[in-house]
Amino acid sequence: AELEMDEFDAQAWHLLGSDPVPVGTLRIFQEGDQWLLGRMAILKPYRNKGYGKQLIWEAYAKGQALGIPSFLIHAQTQASDFYRKLGFIPQGPIFMEAGIPHRMMLLVL
Repeated sequence: AELEMDEFDAQAWHLLGSDPVPVGTLRIFQEGDQWLLGRMAILKPYRNKGYGKQLIWEAYAKGQALGIPSFLIHAQTQASDFYRKLGFIPQGPIFMEAGIPHRMMLLVL
């Protein structure tokens, strides 16, 4: 839990996917002059059913409404194809975060 909560949570927009129970989450937050998406998670029984895409689309709509030009995401490398299909572009080298390989990806709104 201490890895999941940080100083950005209080200022972030937290999106919740439900069916009708909560099935997934994603947050939108600003760090300096960058806007990021983070803490994307879908419960296992609900994966590959479109909930992740819906959360990204909602974040996209929120970003457009706020005039945000782009989002960055620390994407787990195992999920990079998912993000590519949604328009994210890989940025920079692979890095480790919480013991899991990640790559920064950019979505221009």
